[in-house]
Amino acid sequence: MKFKELVESISAHISLSAVEYETLLQFFVYKKVSKNEMLMQEGDVCRYGVFVLNGCISYYTLDKNGDEKVVDLGTKGWWMGDAASYWQEVPTSYNLKAIAESEVLLIDKKATERAFSEIPAYLRYHFFMLLAYRDRTDHLLQESLHEQAENKYKVLLATRPEIFQLASLADIASLIGVTPQSLSRLRHNMH
Repeated sequence: MKFKELVESISAHISLSAVEYETLLQFFVYKKVSKNEMLMQEGDVCRYGVFVLNGCISYYTLDKNGDEKVVDLGTKGWWMGDAASYWQEVPTSYNLKAIAESEVLLIDKKATERAFSEIPAYLRYHFFMLLAYRDRTDHLLQESLHEQAENKYKVLLATRPEIFQLASLADIASLIGVTPQSLSRLRHNMH
């Protein structure tokens, strides 16, 4: 079956028949994304839920100097986007950019609503993904408030080692809240 990454994500939470999977996959648009290609920009409405098949997508804001502040990095099997902007059709404060050559599946709001209608179990999957997203953002917030950079780095290395092959050190440094120079020192001191 094509798009096995999405199928694996779905089947971890709900059961669908082969026919339901085929129907559901028709709601998605496959896209190859070049490095540095934008998928969403601050000030625009988030038009797509983005499922990462491979590669790496940066979810970030811009500070007052125009520097990127990475909030999260999405890799294989991750959903990316701004749910509030997507559902309420309001401008987003975030940006989505491929930081490595990537392949994604895109689904717009109307297609999502049709999928919910035609395959009710997909709504349950969507609910589980929103819970996972909420858990992830709660974890990121707690980590940013209470963890030291060294701990953040160790956790990232242990739980998401693929990021170190896909993201630049500057992106990783931004994600854990340090400068690239501080990250270099931290890495040097750990080895």
